[in-house]
Amino acid sequence: MRDIKINSFNSIFFILWFILGSLIWFVDDTNTIYTIQKRLYAIVILLSFISTTYLLCNYLLPKVINQFNLSKIALRVLAISLAQALILWGCQETFHTLKEIGIITFPLDPAEREPLLRLLMSTAPVTLMINIGFTGLKFYFEHNALNEKHMALEKAHLESRLSALQAQVNPHFMFNVLNHIHTLIQKDTEVASEVLLQYADILRYQLEKVEKDTVRLQEEIAFMQNYIEVEKLRWQHTLSVESHWMVEDEQQQVPPLLFITFIENAFKHVARISNGAGFIKIILEQRAGILEFTIENSVTEKEHKDKTSPKLGLHLIQKRLELVYPNKHTLTITRTEKIYSCHLTLELYATTC
Repeated sequence: MRDIKINSFNSIFFILWFILGSLIWFVDDTNTIYTIQKRLYAIVILLSFISTTYLLCNYLLPKVINQFNLSKIALRVLAISLAQALILWGCQETFHTLKEIGIITFPLDPAEREPLLRLLMSTAPVTLMINIGFTGLKFYFEHNALNEKHMALEKAHLESRLSALQAQVNPHFMFNVLNHIHTLIQKDTEVASEVLLQYADILRYQLEKVEKDTVRLQEEIAFMQNYIEVEKLRWQHTLSVESHWMVEDEQQQVPPLLFITFIENAFKHVARISNGAGFIKIILEQRAGILEFTIENSVTEKEHKDKTSPKLGLHLIQKRLELVYPNKHTLTITRTEKIYSCHLTLELYATTC
């Protein structure tokens, strides 16, 4: 959507300059001996003004507009306006200098050769008004683009909440856990009680954190560890699970329930290998503003060939990553005959708490 908005702005930009150029070209009285001078002035000034205003709107303003930094916006507009006035002065001086040394033979109007200060005072207000107008237009388009991005992020957040609510009442997972707890109660009440508490923590976390934009990385890891422990007890010796957590800043903020989809998929699609139990390997490492999350699980040949096999919520996660970490993430999914792996890298935002 941003590319469409920029193209729309540029279309209006060039249409407006075409109108301004037409006014300069046709309204000015050119039925004089200075016609050539006026035409050349008009061409040079229009080309230089269009290019500098384009530079202002598409390269100097977008970042400061998004930051809503009014002082930097004003400084850039003023600088370009003064630069345009200086270009006009430089143009007239160049023409008259070339005339004096004999390179230009057509007549020049001496009245149009103004001192620098007088020309700045007469021209700068005009260039300033033009640039303020284009800045307002750019601000309008950028504001609309930000609103659309915000709405898309809100939509993705709502979809994520819905997905999380659906996951937390996953009947298959709930049935298996409760059935396993029922069996454990008859064999080992202490272990059954521990599993029940862990499962309660899982549900509590999903209910409480799904409403938040971010949570502490430490909390997210604790949630994942509880989920893994419950699954390990449920699978018992039929599955080998390894997990490694290397975190430099546990207070770092991340979106809630961002990684659990990958773990759910691993437990859902893991398969025993020919010579023993299936396996899942999870590694999360956070250091110096970078977070890397890798998860691998064994698969069968059938699962490997089934390229369209649905992976719970992966499409939604990819969409969420594009909105929350635009140009700040990479997600690589690899399949082989025996292993399915996901590798996610995030450029984390600075911790604000």
